[in-house]
Amino acid sequence: MEKTSVFSTKEDIANVLLEIRETQVRLTRNIYLAGTVQILAIVGSVLMLLKFHLN
Repeated sequence: MEKTSVFSTKEDIANVLLEIRETQVRLTRNIYLAGTVQILAIVGSVLMLLKFHLN
């Protein structure tokens, strides 16, 4: 049975930090995208209500 090392190397830590940064960028982009879609939905609803009210 082969024994594996449980200690991390500097390369392992660097890879994990890189993955964390990439995940953070993707998460931030998705949060802003969801906010933009919500704003567009709110603006569309307000415009629809105004058009309905003015007719």
